[in-house]
Amino acid sequence: MVTKLKEMGYRVTLWVYPFVNTDSEVFAKESQYFIKAQNGSTAVNGWWNGNGAHVDFTNKKAQEWFVSRLKHIQNTTGIDSFKFDAGELGWVSRDFKLSDLSIEQTPVSLTQLYAQTVSQLGI
Repeated sequence: MVTKLKEMGYRVTLWVYPFVNTDSEVFAKESQYFIKAQNGSTAVNGWWNGNGAHVDFTNKKAQEWFVSRLKHIQNTTGIDSFKFDAGELGWVSRDFKLSDLSIEQTPVSLTQLYAQTVSQLGI
């Protein structure tokens, strides 16, 4: 589909959000990259496309994982750009524990880290 759109002269943008749905294979395989609940399990929150876990951008390895997945998608599909959405703190479960506990005092930093992380893509 991307190839066909590009042949027609369109630039293709992919809409990206910082969640992985609970019914996704990635949810089970990559839980170390998601925000945790106070009890240590993966925190799950509802959003407009189901229930999912939020990537913990206070975790450097999670940042690297997220960017590498997007680069892979871009390189294998040829998309031109990304539209990033849902970085607001309101999407995070109220029962959360971040990888970097110092950020819990200023949770808005999670939004800043999301923006800094995706800026590595340079597009």
